[in-house]
Amino acid sequence: MDVVLNVTPALRHTTGIGTYAKELALALLDVDRKNRYTLFFSRNPFSGRRSIYGNIRKNKNVRFKAINLPYRVLNFLWNGLGLFPVENICGRCDIFHSLDMLSPFVKNAKLLTTVHDLSWLVFGDNSKQFKTTLYNEVSKSLNRSKTIVADSIFTKKELLKYFSSLKEDKIEVIHLGVSNVFHPMDSSSIQYGKNKYNWGDFILYVGALGQSRKNLIRLVNAYSKLKKKGHIREKLVLCGSISKRARGLLKTIERLDLRRDIIVYERWIPDEEMPLLYNMAKILIYPSLYEGFGLPILEAMACGTPVITSNTSSMPEVGGDACLYIDPYDTESIGKAVERLLCDNALRQRLSLLGLERIKKYGWHNAAQATIELYEKALGG
Repeated sequence: MDVVLNVTPALRHTTGIGTYAKELALALLDVDRKNRYTLFFSRNPFSGRRSIYGNIRKNKNVRFKAINLPYRVLNFLWNGLGLFPVENICGRCDIFHSLDMLSPFVKNAKLLTTVHDLSWLVFGDNSKQFKTTLYNEVSKSLNRSKTIVADSIFTKKELLKYFSSLKEDKIEVIHLGVSNVFHPMDSSSIQYGKNKYNWGDFILYVGALGQSRKNLIRLVNAYSKLKKKGHIREKLVLCGSISKRARGLLKTIERLDLRRDIIVYERWIPDEEMPLLYNMAKILIYPSLYEGFGLPILEAMACGTPVITSNTSSMPEVGGDACLYIDPYDTESIGKAVERLLCDNALRQRLSLLGLERIKKYGWHNAAQATIELYEKALGG
């Protein structure tokens, strides 16, 4: 079987979708030595691909294909005009798997498309015209796909809700995994990190800083109330990519005079250093309004860090009984949970142990094996 993976998202270091594309590709190549794989990239700098190339063992069942066209141009050819079948780029293949919701025009290959979430459609960060255009493009991709892979049961339900033409049996759920680099560290490693970053004790948030669904303004307001009451001394570290849309967040921090208490750490952190940040943190706070999965929840749990997250969308599905849940629309709920977990050592220890147990069910090799089974099913065997 010849499989082409569109791993273009793997070049986006700062996104969960990029992590998914990279880790799934590596896991597929590690567990499957029978089938042949092509890793396909749209036009991107070679330095971005180097991390993927360097981590793949030398074997005969993988090759690489890059095309000198921006991905938005390819997508217009595929979903705007219905032209330029992917076989013209990659040669004959049995399976083409798009790892982020937009799939190409094909001659004979069976298409699989992974959809992570529909936040671009559900939330108001994007213009009506953008939503309409992307909705039409995604509709074409999903309708021509043999199988749609969803990160969670929640995302599957969202697809059925917003794309009425889809049949339930066309959508398969495969949960994401967590890399082995995320694990509890010894005290000397943690002390090294504390000396390097000099943040003291802190609460950690990981994710985009400019998306309304991440709910960071409510988090900052809840944190401000706790600080003013003198209930906590820990700093709040917001770690992730920033954009122009984060202006409201930054203004809120300044208005509440929290610049010395809230650290906005927008620099890109190498993958190998993220486990250190989780280990250093007293808790992870992930108050998002909407997630298709929520990888930071798993990553923190794998490091033994207790997690507070939202009782909405996919997050209870991922966290199970190993998280402390909040109503993300209620700043009082956020604040009470933060104060409770910081002040209750026994609860932090219990959630840490529950998290370490829960992550055993999530693995990239499990995800890869389930994906291979979908490839075989798509080909009828």
